[in-house]
Amino acid sequence: MNVPVPELLRKRRYERVIDTFRNHTGQELFKLLAQRALDELSQESGFDRFSAILAASIIPVAEVLWGPIEKAQDRQRNGGQDG
Repeated sequence: MNVPVPELLRKRRYERVIDTFRNHTGQELFKLLAQRALDELSQESGFDRFSAILAASIIPVAEVLWGPIEKAQDRQRNGGQDG
């Protein structure tokens, strides 16, 4: 694979930036969810807290996916044309 060095360096920098964002933000979200579960669900079992954290963590994923799914459905309704 002969990729020009500047392009390869840009790609690797981009990947590092994205990986750092994902890891940092993911850890931040987990800590927030875990703390909220401890604060609000301290009387519940560990399994119930775990289930609540898991359910809460799925909501951001659904929010991120909602826009592209809605656009795809709109394109489908418009016969494949953006609209």
